[in-house]
Amino acid sequence: MLCMYCLKNYPLGNYGQENTSAGIWYRCPNPECREELPVAYVQATGVRTSVLSAVGFRGHGKSVYFSSLLYLLWSGELARVWPGASACGLSDESLRVVNQNVVELTRGQLPPATPSVFPKPAALKIQGTPWGDRIFLLYDTSGEAFMDSRRLVKYARFVGSASTMMFLQDVSAAENPALQMHELLNTYILGMGALTGISDFTKRQQLLIVYTKGDELLPLLEEYPDIVEYLRSEEEISPEGIDGYLRKLRGISKRLKDFTEEKLDAAQFVNLAKNSFASVKFCIVSSLGCSPEGDRLLVKPIPHRVLDPLVWVLAYSDPLRSGNSWWKRLKRWIKKCFGT
Repeated sequence: MLCMYCLKNYPLGNYGQENTSAGIWYRCPNPECREELPVAYVQATGVRTSVLSAVGFRGHGKSVYFSSLLYLLWSGELARVWPGASACGLSDESLRVVNQNVVELTRGQLPPATPSVFPKPAALKIQGTPWGDRIFLLYDTSGEAFMDSRRLVKYARFVGSASTMMFLQDVSAAENPALQMHELLNTYILGMGALTGISDFTKRQQLLIVYTKGDELLPLLEEYPDIVEYLRSEEEISPEGIDGYLRKLRGISKRLKDFTEEKLDAAQFVNLAKNSFASVKFCIVSSLGCSPEGDRLLVKPIPHRVLDPLVWVLAYSDPLRSGNSWWKRLKRWIKKCFGT
C-alpha cells in the first residue's frame, strides 16, 4: 500500500494500528516518515489508488484547474454526468481542503498561489464511475518547483508515483509556446531521471497534455472549429456511452496534436514527448468558463471539459478501456503480420 506522505509502498500489515484519544489511526512504517494515515484510506483495500498531479509553470492554471475539478465533483454536476456517482474525502484534512476550494470558487475567489513545499495530498474517493470506485491522491505545488530538475526532486517528487502525468499549459499569451513547452518537458524528463536514477523512467508513464484557459485560447482555434465546438459542449459520460465518449476524446486529441504542430509550430515538442513516454494524448479545458478580473470571478464559474483529464487518467489505468491492453495489441500485431 502506498503511503500518501512519503510515497513508499509497504505491505498493509506493516501499517501499525494505534488506538488514541482521537480515535483509531495507522502509522507509516517508514522511520523517516511515521505520518498518521486515516482509517478510511488504509482500510479501503481493493480500491485502486491513483496519484493525480500536474506539471506546469507558475500561472498556467494548475491550482485553478484542481479547484474547478473539486467544485465539479462536489456539486450536483457529478451525479448528472455519472448517475449514481458520489465523491467524499478520506480524512478531515482532505475534506477541509475540498470545502475551502469549493466555497471560495463559489464566491468567485480564485485559489492563492501554491507554496513551493512538498504538499500533503487531498485523499478522495469517487464511487459509481463507469470504471468502478477509485481513490485519488491529489497533489499540488508551485510552478517554481518545475523551473529546474533539482527543484522538481525537492518539491514535486510525487509526480514519480503517477502513472499518468498531466502537463498543464497555457499557450494563449505565450510569446514562444513551442520553446516554453519544450523547456518544461525537458526539465521534467531530467528531473525524473534524477529522482529515480533511471534515465528513461518517463517511458513508464503516460503523458497527458492539457491546454488550460480554453476560453482565452479561442482566437488561436479559429481554424479548428471542431475543437471549439467540443470545448463549448457539456460533459455527458454515461456508463452506456463510455466507449463513444472515449472515441470523442481520442478524436479531439488528434486534432489538438494537429493544432500543436501546425499552429504552435511545436513538432519537436511532440516528437520529444512521443520518444520519451509510453503514450501521448491531448485535451483542452476551461476551468472557469470566462476570464477573471484579477483574482476574482464576476460571474458563477462554468467549467468546460474539466472532467476530461480525470477520464483519461481512469482510462489509462484500465487496460480493458484504454485501448492498450495486451489482447488488443496482439490483435493489431496479427493483423499487421497476416492481414486478418
